Amino acid sequence: MTRLALRVHPLVIVLALAGPVAPLGAQVGHAPDRSPYRDLTRTQFVTLVGSSFGGGGGRIGTAPHDGTLLGGRLEFLANRTLGIQFGFSTGTLERMIVNPEGPVDNRVSGPVDQTLTMVEFGVQLNVTGGKTWHNIAPFVGGGIGLAFSGDTPEDTSEFDFGNKFFFKPNIGARIFLSRSVVLRLEAASVFWKVTHPDQFALDPPGNPGTPVNSNAVFPGGNLREWIGNGVLTVGLGTAFSFPF
Repeated sequence: MTRLALRVHPLVIVLALAGPVAPLGAQVGHAPDRSPYRDLTRTQFVTLVGSSFGGGGGRIGTAPHDGTLLGGRLEFLANRTLGIQFGFSTGTLERMIVNPEGPVDNRVSGPVDQTLTMVEFGVQLNVTGGKTWHNIAPFVGGGIGLAFSGDTPEDTSEFDFGNKFFFKPNIGARIFLSRSVVLRLEAASVFWKVTHPDQFALDPPGNPGTPVNSNAVFPGGNLREWIGNGVLTVGLGTAFSFPF
């Protein structure tokens, strides 16, 4: 479902939303009641979100990718320009299984399900400062977090995604449908590092290659790789302000 949608890098999609935003100096010359800018009067947000998670799972597809995550966001605009965010999401993704000792032409199977839970902390900068532009408040930011994976009983290759630290640059926009109802659109990339078992660098015992043409999964012996995953998120939430 998500493979086709994520052929175009997701950051391009939200850049189209943020593109029309003019510098704050463009307010000059507008009468207050006709200005496209409005002050952000509510600076806390609680949002329910759904994410389409893409990527290819690395060189051989063993890392989780392709699926849907559901979760929530709690956001605070500290000074109406700089905000902080706490997020949680969970769901089931797909991944491939690679048997390093199997025949070269038949060593990959799947996909199989891989449960994943992500918790994150992020910082965001509102492009239009403490205001909206035509009820739109675009932002750029980044975050860090931890991803926790469930077991995959079908995998007998000794590969285990485990628990991973990740970092997440993002760009997006809040669209104020009313003073308290907010649509949130976000495009992000999630990066994490994966390490494969040692046998992925060895020739399969039943089908060894040659010193020049190894039949190992990773002939060069590099078992580690950084993987980037595209994530598109849509959320619907409420905006409010603490009474202090």
